[in-house]
Amino acid sequence: MHKFRSKCYKLFKRKWNPRKTKWTKTYRMLKKKSLYEDEILKLEKKIDEPLVVDKQILNQTIEVIPQYIEKRMEREDFFVMDRILTQREKEKENEIKFIEKHKHLLEDREAKKKVIKGVIIGKKKEKETKTIQEYEIN
Repeated sequence: MHKFRSKCYKLFKRKWNPRKTKWTKTYRMLKKKSLYEDEILKLEKKIDEPLVVDKQILNQTIEVIPQYIEKRMEREDFFVMDRILTQREKEKENEIKFIEKHKHLLEDREAKKKVIKGVIIGKKKEKETKTIQEYEIN
């Protein structure tokens, strides 16, 4: 029998679908939130068969492990950045669509601003003329 974490075991007993739980590996694979079909990750699979160990091969694998880890980190970072950038592009597209859909509201707003500016300028001119007339009277 496999050893489960308590939270996993509770959900397993309740026959909960792991695809609906966000922190499970199956959910992350289904929603393409993590690398799961990458060649580097396939190297990590466990082998249940006992192997005859050759010292030369063992030394070569130990030398390659840091390179492997570095390459894996690079790919994961690239994957995450790519996901973030594609999401930003989608958000921009949605914002542009929203603006195009509600363009009439912006046009009305600009027209109102022009009217308000005209009224403010008109009031300023009236004040200036009043002050000029007051100076002329005095």
